[in-house]
Amino acid sequence: MKKLDDSSIDLLLSDIPGRFGREWAGTGTTRPHRLLGGRTYEQPELDSDFFKEAFRILRKDKEWNTLNAEKKAKGDLPKGGAACVIRVPLENRTTRSSIQSMIKLAESLGFVYYGEILVALDVIGMGYDAGRDLGAKWLVFHAGERSGVLWDLSATNVIDAKRIRNPAKLGFAKHEAEKDPIEFISIIKAYSRRGDVVADFFCGVAKWAERTLELGRHLVLSDKSRRWVESVAADVSRKAGSLDGFQT
Repeated sequence: MKKLDDSSIDLLLSDIPGRFGREWAGTGTTRPHRLLGGRTYEQPELDSDFFKEAFRILRKDKEWNTLNAEKKAKGDLPKGGAACVIRVPLENRTTRSSIQSMIKLAESLGFVYYGEILVALDVIGMGYDAGRDLGAKWLVFHAGERSGVLWDLSATNVIDAKRIRNPAKLGFAKHEAEKDPIEFISIIKAYSRRGDVVADFFCGVAKWAERTLELGRHLVLSDKSRRWVESVAADVSRKAGSLDGFQT
């Protein structure tokens, strides 16, 4: 993040691997990572350094959509802070404190908290209750007040997504934290437009990268483990034949 210029990113989104107060997260029960001695990736929590850098690199004068046809035709678009959208677990007795602390931290560093987008997963996990595995949500922050409306007027505040199962056998899925690409694509279509720069600094397997490039966005991706970034680049190159607009 520190290598990026000020006000250079139009949308930052990420499914961060933090524990969010869940001491059991990463230990596993019946899941394969239990047999591996734990998760195959680190679980850092977002801190003030992350939000400071995020606020710095996000555009403060990003153009937003408008419902005024005359202004849109003239290119007279309202402006405001670019979005920072973070995926977190649903709130319950173990996660509420961490999630609320994250919101307060972001607001103390200049972000405006706009609300949340819910993710409704297809089925409940084995033995889980009280929202622990029923779904998730994306917290929506902006680097300053946002003027105008979203670019995808059909966007909803609930995303129906499939659960990507942790593999019963090694090789079933590339990454233990893999998510349905529809979550990312829905947010990207709503909070950015063609030509915008989208960033994710915990990208993992990023199954949504190819579709994002097809939508005309540029990508800035990174991960603690470089092998995931190299894997994404290889997949995009093999399917699209080019890495135009793809920066890691």
